[in-house]
Amino acid sequence: MAEQDSFMQQLQSLFWKYMGRSIGQAEHPHDILYHYTNLDSFMGMIDNRSIWMSKGNFLNDSGELVYIHHIARHVLELFEQHINQKYGNDVELLKCRNRFVGKMRWALSKFLHEIHLDHLEVYVLSLTPNQDSLTLWYNYSGGDGYNIGFSYDKLLAKINRLSENMGQEFSVVYGNVLYEKEKQEQTLLHSLIRSFEFLLQHRGQFDDDEMVAKLPAYFTEIITSCSIFFKHEAFKNEEEYRIAFTRRRKANTGDGKVLFRLANGIIIPYISIELKEKLPVRHVTIGPKNNIDIAKNGVEYYLRSRGYPLEHITVSKSVVSLRY
Repeated sequence: MAEQDSFMQQLQSLFWKYMGRSIGQAEHPHDILYHYTNLDSFMGMIDNRSIWMSKGNFLNDSGELVYIHHIARHVLELFEQHINQKYGNDVELLKCRNRFVGKMRWALSKFLHEIHLDHLEVYVLSLTPNQDSLTLWYNYSGGDGYNIGFSYDKLLAKINRLSENMGQEFSVVYGNVLYEKEKQEQTLLHSLIRSFEFLLQHRGQFDDDEMVAKLPAYFTEIITSCSIFFKHEAFKNEEEYRIAFTRRRKANTGDGKVLFRLANGIIIPYISIELKEKLPVRHVTIGPKNNIDIAKNGVEYYLRSRGYPLEHITVSKSVVSLRY
C-alpha cells in the first residue's frame, strides 16, 4: 500500500510540474493583483480581515467548471491517436491505453456529476493585474464599486500558511487562467501523455488491479484543476489570476462555513478565509461611476480607522469618467 501511495504521489508531482508551468503557478510578473467587488464586500473583507471566495458555479460565466467537458472529450481522441501512432498495433499497449482512457472517461463523468450535486465544491478568489478595466468594473461591481490591490507575494504567503493548517478539508490551487483553446488542449494532452508513459515505465504496478482502481482519483485531480484554470476565450480580456479552494462533502447537509451574499438579485454562496491579521492591501481604486467628491476621503478615513497605514497604501479614482 505504501508503494502504491508513493507511486500516485509521483504521478501527481509529474502533473503539477507541467501544469504549474502552464499556468505560471509559482510566480507572477506583477507585484499587485486587483480584486473587483462592491462596497459591501470590500468593507466586509477589511472589517473581518478575511478573503471572500465565491462558489465556482455561481460566477458570471455560465460554463464555469463544466467547460472542461468539451476540452477533455476532444483531448481523449487526440490522446488515442497519439498512442496509436507511437506504439502501433502492440496488443498489450493497446490494452493499457484502453484501461487508461476508460478510467479517464469515468472520472470526467463522475466530476460533472459531483459538481452538479455539490459533492465537489470549488471556491474562487478572482484577481487580475488590470487596475482599471471598464469590463471588470461593470461585470463585478456595477461600475460604482471598488477594487482592492493586494501585494501578490504577501497574499499568497498568507494563503499557503492557512492551507497548511486546514488539514484535508480544503485543498488550494492558484495560477493564471488559460483562455486559448489550443493551449488548453495541449496542456491536458501533454499531461495525459506524460502520465501514460510514466505508467508504462512501471508496468508491473500499472497492471495491478488495485493500482488501476486508484487512477480515477488522480484523473479527478487533473480534471478539477483544469476546470478551474480553463475558460472560454470570450473572457480573455479579464486576464484572470485565481486562488481556489476545493473540497468534497456530502450534499444536503448544513455547513456553517458557507456564507451567503446578495449580488445582482441572486444569492451567492461564499466562504470567508480569515487571515487573522490585516490584509496585504497596497492600493484601492474607486469605480468610474462613483463621482462623489468625498469618496476618496471616505476610503482613506475608513482604512485608517481599521489600522491600515496610508503611507503604504494609495487610493485613487478610476481614470474612466462615467455619468451613468
